Amino acid sequence: MNYNIKLKNAPDKSVLLDEKGYEAISSDKHLSDIKFMKNLRLNAQGYAIYMHGKSIGNNKHIFETILIQRWLAAKFMPEAQQGLKFHVYFINGNRLDCRLGNLECATIGNKIPGVHLKKIKRNKNIVKELTAGENLNELAEIYDLSIETIRNIAIRSGIDKKFLKQKNKQFEKRNKEIIEQLMSGKTVKELSGIYKLDDERIRQIAKKAGIDYKKRHKQLRYEAELPKLIAKAKEINRQLTIPIFYELGITYPPLIKYYQQELEKLGFKKINTKKGNRFTNEEMLEDLKALAHQSGKTPGIKDIIRHCRHSYATYRKYFGTLINAQRAAGLIPNKRGGHNKGLRKYTQEQLLAYLKELATRKNRTPNSKDIKEDGKISLGTLIRYFGSTTQARIQAGLKPRYRSKQDKLKQ
Repeated sequence: MNYNIKLKNAPDKSVLLDEKGYEAISSDKHLSDIKFMKNLRLNAQGYAIYMHGKSIGNNKHIFETILIQRWLAAKFMPEAQQGLKFHVYFINGNRLDCRLGNLECATIGNKIPGVHLKKIKRNKNIVKELTAGENLNELAEIYDLSIETIRNIAIRSGIDKKFLKQKNKQFEKRNKEIIEQLMSGKTVKELSGIYKLDDERIRQIAKKAGIDYKKRHKQLRYEAELPKLIAKAKEINRQLTIPIFYELGITYPPLIKYYQQELEKLGFKKINTKKGNRFTNEEMLEDLKALAHQSGKTPGIKDIIRHCRHSYATYRKYFGTLINAQRAAGLIPNKRGGHNKGLRKYTQEQLLAYLKELATRKNRTPNSKDIKEDGKISLGTLIRYFGSTTQARIQAGLKPRYRSKQDKLKQ
């Protein structure tokens, strides 16, 4: 049984141990105390190592360093137990494979047969994989060797050069098909399933060919939306504007620009608006009318800020003032003063009818508090129209609740 121990600084890599080595490490008291297996790291040379520093004062530290393959060699191999300096070698070349069967130990100065043995095994594996159908490029990446080295190993092992060329041609043809399908819209995931390759291998093939398949896929998605937009442009018989794009769920400015350019090529001319204006006057007024219909009144500044997709400043930019925009939309401006001087929101008849209706509801003459609580008409409005609230009540045919000295003198 084999065990994989994850490395602390490289979670994607692990040390491979056999049952004998794993039990020896687990049962060692010192290694258990320092939590050896939980604190294994990958060093710059690719070995699994334990390092721990301890301060002894005066800015001095003691470091404990344990290489896992050397600890195993010292525990189980006679060459390492002679008290001489020794080296530990990995038969298959993998420095994280610390199974006892993969470790070979020799004292310094002695011949190390395992070094030659591991190369022979590696070369046999390369030849075996080549004859099974692997590509030279892929084997070079797997074994971290140059393509020329792989080719020389194959030739020395008796593989014909013509066979290698044929293999390369087959893989070149496959790579060409992958590139064509990537550019036609197939995803990396789909191609990895078809050709039984890793996603990363498909990306490497694309990178080597120098193609930007992501950009191409984006362009294909854009082109897929184009027929729908052409149908919409034909329906309204003009170029599509930004509000229409927003309604269709397209809000990315460069994409809107791309679609407008494509529609221009098909004969839908660009709508001329004022320089720097994104919307036409008609669109601005339509939005104002829609907001008025929704709220049941002429929209003011606060309504536009809270509920309209255009800002108050945009209406001022297009029409000079908000009142001009309200008039252009066929709405009654809701502010007095300035350009709207002399216009009033209510007639006197409407105000008198309101006071009579409020008196009916209250079953008495309404006072100032009643008018305030009702909130439909302000006291200031009644004063502007009639001079005072008492005069408004008198004109409405109601008995005044309180009469000032001025009203008494008038009577």
